[in-house]
Amino acid sequence: MKKFKLSCIFIMIFMLAAVGCSNQSANNQAATNQVSNDKPAEPKANESYKIGTILSLTGPAGWLGQSTQRAVETLKKQINESGGVNGHPLEIIIYDDQSKPEEASRWAKRLINEDKVIMIIGPNGTPTSNAAEQAAGAAGIPMISMSGGYVPNPKVGWGWSIVHSTDQVIERQFQYFAQKGMKNIGVINPNDALGQIADKAITQYAGKYNVHIVKRESFNMNDINVKPQLTSIMSAKPEAVISFVTGEPAVKVRKEMSEIGLNVPMLPPHSSATQAFLDLIGKVDNDKVLAAGGIITAFEQIPGDHPQKQVLEKFISQFQKDHNYVPGYIEGFGYDALNVAYHALTKVGTDPQKIKDYMENGGESIIGVNGTFKFTKDNRIGLSPETLRIVEIRDNKWSLLE
Repeated sequence: MKKFKLSCIFIMIFMLAAVGCSNQSANNQAATNQVSNDKPAEPKANESYKIGTILSLTGPAGWLGQSTQRAVETLKKQINESGGVNGHPLEIIIYDDQSKPEEASRWAKRLINEDKVIMIIGPNGTPTSNAAEQAAGAAGIPMISMSGGYVPNPKVGWGWSIVHSTDQVIERQFQYFAQKGMKNIGVINPNDALGQIADKAITQYAGKYNVHIVKRESFNMNDINVKPQLTSIMSAKPEAVISFVTGEPAVKVRKEMSEIGLNVPMLPPHSSATQAFLDLIGKVDNDKVLAAGGIITAFEQIPGDHPQKQVLEKFISQFQKDHNYVPGYIEGFGYDALNVAYHALTKVGTDPQKIKDYMENGGESIIGVNGTFKFTKDNRIGLSPETLRIVEIRDNKWSLLE
């Protein structure tokens, strides 16, 4: 009987311990899913500054994430070889969000709670940036996105971007139309979220620059043939066609324009101003594809006294050594995000509130790859449409048109 009582006691103790461990595990899991408000401690002398990076290295936006990651690695190397940030080496912690918002949110919380990063650069997608912004805002950690579709939420107050927005790209296109006296424009956009954003901006800037949209069509990204829509546009006699789509769908639109005899310029988004797009589209007549991109797109034509020339020369040279190809507009996203973070840390240190104040007060102009950035409380992208240059395909290269 005594042995039986002892056995019961041991069983009860074991069960209580198990329940305690289970509760602790649940508490730990809950803590991981929440965002800590504890700010990272100021690194000691010579300790590394940790910057978190969330990129879509796989999934639909994987090619963009891989390109920007290479640029981040190149600039980190340049910074550390030059003495780091005020004597502190940079440590970059990279996570793949798989092009999924829920993964971006999870990694943002991990970077904040466990890795104790000072800042986050990325993500490079719009839904993923929106998700990560919520975690960064809850913790009061600065986040610099690499997405053109992401619009920093001023109510959150902790997000910025270094990519020209969809609005800015479309306004730059309409500035070009006005400059060239082009009054009649056709539009064929995908019927997805980006296409809807582009349509709204096109309506706005057509009115602002007194340009007439003679025909507006849409298509599904999985459509095999868009000739019926293009034929409808051709009947309205446009002087150019905007199609806010990139990659294979953009190539399809341009080739089918040629096949039906719609021989006017096509203007895809800024993400097309890359060597990868040239490789996809192959040979095309001069001036039949125009894009608004960063000046790196046509680097060889930049005059020697241009304020970005020295930065571009150094970046392109080192990037080629590291990765064996010439970087373009997309790679510039990775450089510019880390470069802005570097300038903020150099000027004000690691205190998140001081970084926020620095970014919102327009303290300095930061020369980057895709433009010169000057952030303010109202301009959380730091760029203007005028920093985009109109380029055309000439001899299978992007060349400045103006």
